[in-house]
Amino acid sequence: LTHENASAIFSASIFLQNSKLSFVAESFIKANVIPGNVLELRKLSKKHDLEWLKELCQTCLRSQNEEVLNHGTILMLEFEEFQEILTEIKTGNQNLQLEENLYFSILKIIQSSALLMIKKEIVTKKQHQLLIT
Repeated sequence: LTHENASAIFSASIFLQNSKLSFVAESFIKANVIPGNVLELRKLSKKHDLEWLKELCQTCLRSQNEEVLNHGTILMLEFEEFQEILTEIKTGNQNLQLEENLYFSILKIIQSSALLMIKKEIVTKKQHQLLIT
């Protein structure tokens, strides 16, 4: 088992009703919820209605919120899902520093998106100029 295939193996074990494989995959997942895979595992918890995994993901989201928010996979989420995660992070954690982390992470996301759009536009203009000349 690895971080990359644990959720797929766990889903397969549920589908195949293989309790031994489920146990092994569940044990691995319980020991390996990290900022790099917490969003994927959160989806898995919703898909299979796994309360134990949902709680582990919420704990990771709250305790390592800055790492999760700065991880590249957060940019792949739909707005509603991102908003839901922010709410989960904030719930039960009334820390002012958390508010600042969320604010600056959102600004980083907006800034990186804007910079990417600007770079694409510059490349397009340069390509257009090359075609004209």
